[in-house]
This record gives sequence, structure tokens and C-alpha cells, in this order.
Amino acid sequence: MLPDIGADENIIGPRHLRHIGLSTSYLNPPPDAPRFTADGSVMKPALGSFLVDLKVKDNTTRA
Repeated sequence: MLPDIGADENIIGPRHLRHIGLSTSYLNPPPDAPRFTADGSVMKPALGSFLVDLKVKDNTTRA
């Protein structure tokens, strides 16, 4: 996987979710606002969302 580090959000599918050891029962409700693709079309609804701790060297943030 190559994350899009310029994106406001990153989206993964159910298979990748299982690959990182999570299930859909772990997810929070999806955001209410619609999400758009690069061409401006509306994306399909998300299954849910979750926060992660991102660490770069000695800096950590929750996103």
C-alpha cells in the first residue's frame, strides 16, 4: 500500500481493514458529510471510520 500523504483522508477497503487486524465492528460511524473523488463525483458511503496515532520520529499525532 502506498498512502496518499497529501490527502485529507485515506480510504481503505474491508480486505485491508482485516489485514491490519480490525473488523467493521471496530469502526465508528462514518462522517455525515459527503466525500468526493478527484473528478468531483460523490463517493459511495463509507462503512465507518477510525482514528490512528501517526508517529514520525519523536512527533505523534492522532488523526
